[in-house]
Amino acid sequence: MFKSSGPVAFALMTVLFRVRDVIWPPAMVLHELGVAPGNTVLDFGCGPGSYAFAAARLVGPSGIVFAVDINPWAVKRVRNFPEQLGLGNIVAIVGDSPAGLPCRVVDLALMHDVLHELDDPATVFFGIERVLKPEGVLAVCDHHMRSKAIVHAVTSGGVFGLANRSKDVHCFKGNRGAKG
Repeated sequence: MFKSSGPVAFALMTVLFRVRDVIWPPAMVLHELGVAPGNTVLDFGCGPGSYAFAAARLVGPSGIVFAVDINPWAVKRVRNFPEQLGLGNIVAIVGDSPAGLPCRVVDLALMHDVLHELDDPATVFFGIERVLKPEGVLAVCDHHMRSKAIVHAVTSGGVFGLANRSKDVHCFKGNRGAKG
């Protein structure tokens, strides 16, 4: 579905994301998206875990974070690092879709700088729509794409409709009954 990288590329990406996280803190973004204690969050394409770790802190022990990535280096880091942070509410999964997750459990699905990497976005969107609660939201931010391209990529299959957007984050709601 999307590209994987080796250990050197992953290490470089991790360093770059640390810089990004200073400029645009994941907790701030997630707070603005309404992540709250007890929520269930899907961090699709979690990379080194910046958003997964921030989400785990925000949802607290009564919430859960599913961190999915095709890259085994990413999933290994997300599985091992939470112990050092005292976080026990992250489930890290190697995969290219949320296929293994239960239906209708996710409050917020996040795709941060992942959309441009997807080979088959329609399949991913069907999977994400399946795991979202009826009031759940898909939040997409991709600095490699223009706003119109993001909206078109997410809405063109009829699975999602644009709910709102800020400067950087586009929020979509599922179109239950339209397809799927």
